Amino acid sequence: MSRRRELDIVSDTAPPDVPPSVRVHRGLRPNAPELKALYRAADALIHPTTADLSGWVVLEAGACSCPAVVTATGGVPELVEDGRTGFVVPVGDDRRLGDAIERLVSDRSAAAAMGEHARRRIEERFDARTNVPRILDLMKRSADAARARA
Repeated sequence: MSRRRELDIVSDTAPPDVPPSVRVHRGLRPNAPELKALYRAADALIHPTTADLSGWVVLEAGACSCPAVVTATGGVPELVEDGRTGFVVPVGDDRRLGDAIERLVSDRSAAAAMGEHARRRIEERFDARTNVPRILDLMKRSADAARARA
């Protein structure tokens, strides 16, 4: 039995006429409480971009334990471990995109596990509290090495 599918679009440029099962959210900014609530309630983030260099939205969703389906363009594939934190599909491959979406919405336990993997990965690799000290340490070591060479 197929359950009813709903779609939330977060975009200031979404089309005005959408079916009743589609909700459009305009004016949401990064880290807005309403946006975080959407990520937490979602089965998956679907981000089929054709030219996005840095999918910040993927990081935001992952931080809220939301798995992602993304397209292989720009730096976006580096943010998703295919099959572990979501799925990476080729740009323009509607069949594979649809298959990946269906896998996540039809297997809630797999989607939840992928979301948890995504959250942990974001915390380990992309969290500012972790990365800022690493960057500062790297800068200090680089400066110390430059002084030692002078």
